[in-house]
Amino acid sequence: MTDKIPPGFDHERFRREASRKPNAVVGFLGSLLAALSGLPQETARRHDPAPDRRVR
Repeated sequence: MTDKIPPGFDHERFRREASRKPNAVVGFLGSLLAALSGLPQETARRHDPAPDRRVR
């Protein structure tokens, strides 16, 4: 797993960003998953089961 991490990757900054903005990380992972599964992001967002509960 560690051999796939790019050489200039800033682990400390990544950890800070992830701990400060968990929703952004979740959103990023969700969009990544949607992109990998071949779904357009609009479709993934439109079928969100609880759009009013999402933190903005």
